[in-house]
Parts: sequence; C-alpha cells; structure tokens
Amino acid sequence: MKRWEYVRIQTDAHKIKSIDDTVDQLGRDGWELAGVIYTQSFVHMWFKRQMR
Repeated sequence: MKRWEYVRIQTDAHKIKSIDDTVDQLGRDGWELAGVIYTQSFVHMWFKRQMR
C-alpha cells in the first residue's frame, strides 16, 4: 500500500507571486500539487508525495 505525506502552504492572496521559489523547490523535492483553495484573503495549497 502506498503511503503519502502532505504539506500545506498558505499565503496572502495579493502576495501569491512571493512564494514562486518555495513552490519550485517543493516540485524539485518530489512534491505534487494536490489541491488549492483561493479566498479573498488567502491562497492555501496542499502538496503530497509518496513516503520514502
């Protein structure tokens, strides 16, 4: 059975561009974007990757 680990990052909606480097690094580390919730104030992003 596959086991997954998850991480959530959050930022102010008007500062979304400021986390580009963080999101790029997560991708290089094997994390896959699994979900996004966007509100007027915040953006929440959940990433997952298979446990090593």
